Amino acid sequence: MHEQRVDELLKRLIYTGYIEYTPWNISLRKGQHEPLITLETHQKIQKRLSEKAHAPIRKDVSADFPLRGFVVCGECDNPLTAAWSKGRNKYHAYYNCHTKGCDSRGKSIRRDLIEGQFEALLRKLKPSHALIGAATQMFEKLWQHRHGYQQSRVETLQTELVRVERQTNKLLDQILEADMPSVIKAYEKKIKQLEEEKLVIAEKIESAGLPSKDQNTTLRTALQFLSNPHVLWGSKQLEDKRAVLKLVFTERLAYVRNEGFRTAKTTLPFSMLGGIFDSKKDLVGPEGLEPSTCRL
Repeated sequence: MHEQRVDELLKRLIYTGYIEYTPWNISLRKGQHEPLITLETHQKIQKRLSEKAHAPIRKDVSADFPLRGFVVCGECDNPLTAAWSKGRNKYHAYYNCHTKGCDSRGKSIRRDLIEGQFEALLRKLKPSHALIGAATQMFEKLWQHRHGYQQSRVETLQTELVRVERQTNKLLDQILEADMPSVIKAYEKKIKQLEEEKLVIAEKIESAGLPSKDQNTTLRTALQFLSNPHVLWGSKQLEDKRAVLKLVFTERLAYVRNEGFRTAKTTLPFSMLGGIFDSKKDLVGPEGLEPSTCRL
């Protein structure tokens, strides 16, 4: 598929469930067909298309080295690079540091070693059944709170819709009083923008109280990942592996040659479920990190 064809498809309004055709004086209106995307999503796509080009995806991020760019050298804190090295009979995969002045510069780390230690780190994030039970109760309370928030959001959106309608009516009155074609054209452009904004708000009101998935499905998906993130890491898709890195860790991991990973800072769900490591890559003991004190 050519780039021009892709650009054409991305600009088609009909996929939103709405139609508009200026040559026939057909203004923006809801169609009789089922939408594929929301009008808000369509507007975001058009905004992205009109912006300057973004930097392309790094070509060196591949399934061969999923940790590349995320693991930093424990000596200089710069990201480790990775590449295949040709041996006598076959190629070997290595991670290494190329930072000038670093003590670890040019010293390779076998891929199976560093990625094996990373997988062991992920396995230690598996919480106990008791913690999973506590997380389930927290999730149910959060779901109820979110449901209440959605209801209040509907009221806010309805107020916003009234404001936009008043602004539209005001502009219509100003058009009747205007004489200059340029001023009338500017008013008409603004009214069209407000009409699109009204449709977007109406879409949000329609879907605000309805979650995309039911509570049980959402809970099951979340707990499956929280209970064992190593399962998703085992996927053959690079996107899944990168998702694990973003969902589990709050920052890049530091790796020291001949020692392993330094203390990993995990995201809030894993930190609350006990997924905290010490410098020896073991889970923090029940006594915690603070010095022991006498009981009161």
